[in-house]
Amino acid sequence: MHGHINGQANVLAGKVEQVNTGGHDRGGVVALTVVGLALVAAVVLVVALMVGHGDPASGGTTGTSVTTSGERPPDRERIVETAANRNGSPTFADNLGKASTVGDIPYGTEVEVSCVTPNLSAMTSVNAFYRIETAPWQGQFSPANTFLNGDEPGQPGTHDINEAVPPCA
Repeated sequence: MHGHINGQANVLAGKVEQVNTGGHDRGGVVALTVVGLALVAAVVLVVALMVGHGDPASGGTTGTSVTTSGERPPDRERIVETAANRNGSPTFADNLGKASTVGDIPYGTEVEVSCVTPNLSAMTSVNAFYRIETAPWQGQFSPANTFLNGDEPGQPGTHDINEAVPPCA
């Protein structure tokens, strides 16, 4: 009698498991998802660590060197940029895409930018961020590719980043 009850309990437990998992073994899917996310995180970390490193032997930098801190470089000239996104250039609290409460920079508005920092957010449409120095957006970050970047207003843009803007310290 106990064997029959135990057998029925095992069958019932199996049916409950099928209902909970939709009849599929999700353990493998969860494991693959976790491994995939860990791999993506590792790649992002490696890229973030590599960005901004120069050649210490020559005392200079190699390629386009930018740093990830987002801090304004000391004693540097600010560059005037014009917001070129017709919906307004969005602002963020940092280059990770943290929400800002000061609002977008209206189309055609000139602002001073102090530096450019890499995009460490998940926003794939953003190439890099400018650190804004004009009130009320001072200290906020805005996608570099939403500005004129030295291009003429009303003309097709050819520059995603203004090369005159220095990297953030």
